[in-house]
Amino acid sequence: MATKKKVRKVFAYRIDTPLFYVKKNEMNMNHYDTNRFQEFLKAIVNENDRKLHIDHSKLVRLETIQDSNDSDFLEGIFIASRFGEEQDIINVDTLSTTGKLMRRESVKGEVSFILCKKSGLLLVQSDSSLVINRNSIDTYLTAFVPLMRPYISAYNQNNKDTQITHESTFFTIRTVPSDDFFKKIRELARVKGASVFVNTKNNPQNAAIDYFRNEAEENQVDNFGEIRITLMNKVMGTGVRNVENFFRTLVELQKYDKYEIEGKTHAGRNKTVTMGLQDTSFEVKVLVNDNGVVDRSSLIEEMVRIAKFRNPLEK
Repeated sequence: MATKKKVRKVFAYRIDTPLFYVKKNEMNMNHYDTNRFQEFLKAIVNENDRKLHIDHSKLVRLETIQDSNDSDFLEGIFIASRFGEEQDIINVDTLSTTGKLMRRESVKGEVSFILCKKSGLLLVQSDSSLVINRNSIDTYLTAFVPLMRPYISAYNQNNKDTQITHESTFFTIRTVPSDDFFKKIRELARVKGASVFVNTKNNPQNAAIDYFRNEAEENQVDNFGEIRITLMNKVMGTGVRNVENFFRTLVELQKYDKYEIEGKTHAGRNKTVTMGLQDTSFEVKVLVNDNGVVDRSSLIEEMVRIAKFRNPLEK
């Protein structure tokens, strides 16, 4: 079967395995222990029933995990599909109905990924069904953290200086922010102020959001979907570098949906720099056959190349 090279997108995420340092009385959220996370993935794959239904409309299952040809990487496959709606299956040329897709049926999709053992970089193939993303991976993996209770107990018994404090901090998965935002901050000579934005639907458990939402509803304010929190320069401190470091910390928290900084350039012009919290992605050229199926070995090879030479966690 003939193949052609086509462009496909790959998304980048950051895996961490937080640790609490007892003597310092502090949590290191940026700690990554590859053995701990690999044990976790292997425990999931060893489960016979490891599918998860999300929002009554999406199916996720970790199908395989194995060492890649390059020993610095793991590679694997997620099964992903959407379901929940009865649909007609049609011939796209004649538009004739050829069958029916029932509510509990779906089209099986396979999404490849690699994990860098050294840095915790997770590169994930773009999912045409839009099921696999940071949130769905987080939801899926979190559902299986209870499998690691014996591991957590043994670790805490054998290590008195560091502890795994809770199942909720067994791992984290974060979006890798675009470095372009921080480059634009460095182009500013002076910062006048900065803002962070919170989507009320994406952050339903935030107490401050609850307060403002209730106030809006009591005053009959409709379409209240976003809160803007502005930080003035007196609070920010002096210097563009301080602002950059401060915002790097905010972005790592993954609590806000958009960031905005206002200032002046070295030429004296007013400038506003903005960034939405979106996935960092890379475009790769991979082999695709006449049926539209991506050659997995070429995709893995390209993802490994990104991790080795363009790793966004090592900038």
